Amino acid sequence: MAQAADKKRLLFGLEAHAPWPESLADVKTLKARHRHLTLVYFGDVSYKKLHDEIRYMPKPDFRVGPVAISDSSLSLSNRSPDMIAWHVDPFGSDLINDYQYELVEYFTEKGYDFDKKKYVKHITLGKSSLLKKEMKKSFKPLPLYFSNLHLYESLKGDQYEPIWTYDLLPPFEEGKGGQFILYGESFQQIFLNAQIALAFKCPELVPFLDPSYQVRNLHDGGIRLTTLLNQAYRALKIPIEKATFLDSGKQDKGILSWPLQVKYSS
Repeated sequence: MAQAADKKRLLFGLEAHAPWPESLADVKTLKARHRHLTLVYFGDVSYKKLHDEIRYMPKPDFRVGPVAISDSSLSLSNRSPDMIAWHVDPFGSDLINDYQYELVEYFTEKGYDFDKKKYVKHITLGKSSLLKKEMKKSFKPLPLYFSNLHLYESLKGDQYEPIWTYDLLPPFEEGKGGQFILYGESFQQIFLNAQIALAFKCPELVPFLDPSYQVRNLHDGGIRLTTLLNQAYRALKIPIEKATFLDSGKQDKGILSWPLQVKYSS
């Protein structure tokens, strides 16, 4: 009996955030707090054994949550045909892929057996054949960011409860007066996170974002950001007029925190 009670359906995943469409409030979709990107799925295993191994497993070498774009809906051949899932395309360097590989390698050495199929980054949103058809027709790319790494327990009713957490900084936080505080380990990461932050306020910006541009400093990044906003404004009349990196950024223990001032159309 004790051994059976120790069995849990477990997985490692990154907590997912997006400006979710209102249509995802459907009762058959996962609640926003349960949405995640799976890194390693164990299935039914001993929680005690896995918990003991967490202490020595590789932790992320990034301290700020990665950003990405959800660029398409997709069907997963090994899942229910009614499953609603979105593909995840990393924005900038693929931090997720490298870390997922480290986790699989570590736990494979510990005797766990994983599906050998190619890993496809995705967020599962629930099950509904009707909503899946509607979402496929109306799908629009959305910005994403991932925060804390969790060991989730998969429960009945499409619930995923965190039972262990490794904290990561969010890539940005929205402050008062049209200001964001951006977090990153380099000016390049600050620049990328600024684009995703703006797209959270205005998802129509996504097609204009530039993950490949390499900044030398934030003055350079600010010029490129202005160009992107101007292109989007001319095409779509977006409600953002201007975004400026302020000079009051800080660095503490290798983490940059930088204010981005945003001016919205009146």
